[in-house]
Amino acid sequence: YPQPARRDRHDSHRGGVTVSNIEASLRTELLKHVGLASAVGTRYYPDVLPQATIANPGAYLPAVVARRITTPSVASFTGARTSSPRFQMSCWAATHAAAVSVAEQLRAALLSLQASYCPLIIDERSLRDHESGLWREDIDVQILTDDE
Repeated sequence: YPQPARRDRHDSHRGGVTVSNIEASLRTELLKHVGLASAVGTRYYPDVLPQATIANPGAYLPAVVARRITTPSVASFTGARTSSPRFQMSCWAATHAAAVSVAEQLRAALLSLQASYCPLIIDERSLRDHESGLWREDIDVQILTDDE
């Protein structure tokens, strides 16, 4: 039998954020952070950088690319479900210094969401893409959501 739609039991606290809509909600909330918005504008992409980035980096960089890696889910004895999707958030830029700067703003934006998203920064890495010559700073973050 089809299950009725489930509501987040903390709708008023989290603004109705559930696992099914977390990508869009997280993007919206992160881009409200003044430092991150001034660093990347609206250049926050799901999964991958646009293909045109290599040919025209000025139009697409710096940028954040967010990709959901896993979504572990646990059911309690009461039937409530807790999910904690893990994201790899990559801060792309033409220089290492610019990528680090965007990562600092992304980290600050994530930490500003403590009350609503409970972000937990798991890991951070610095990499250079040898094909494109672009730099990226990766931040792995886990977000706690409650679905009833």
